[in-house]
Amino acid sequence: MKVSFKGIAIGGITDVVLSGILGIPLSIYVISSRGLLGLPKDQLGMAAVEAIHSNIGLYSVQLFIGLSCSIFGGYIAAWLAKHDEILNGVLASWLCVGIGVYSLIFGKASDSVPLHFALVAITPICYALGAYLRRKSVRAGTATV
Repeated sequence: MKVSFKGIAIGGITDVVLSGILGIPLSIYVISSRGLLGLPKDQLGMAAVEAIHSNIGLYSVQLFIGLSCSIFGGYIAAWLAKHDEILNGVLASWLCVGIGVYSLIFGKASDSVPLHFALVAITPICYALGAYLRRKSVRAGTATV
């Protein structure tokens, strides 16, 4: 088994950056539709998070964005590795898992502890799924990206 440090690093970074970028429209929507524009900047972020987490539809969109980006991060890691796709895909979850563990340890998680722990635990599975999809597309001869 060979590890691709390039694939692992870029796959993890891709997930975090893309999740942030794709989360911006959701945050803008919540801030504008919930009348949060008048809040001080130091309160705005937490108010937006609370608004998203209190609405199952908005929270579902946020989870979909995050989990989809994790799958894509695994796909990218496998694509760059070109070998041992699943291993490299799972290892690419290092950044998301690290951020999640940091949030749990230092009390910065915006979810309940059990839910946050479950989301951290499912992250490598999402990466593995992305890597699996890449491997499957290569074997089928339909690989892109």
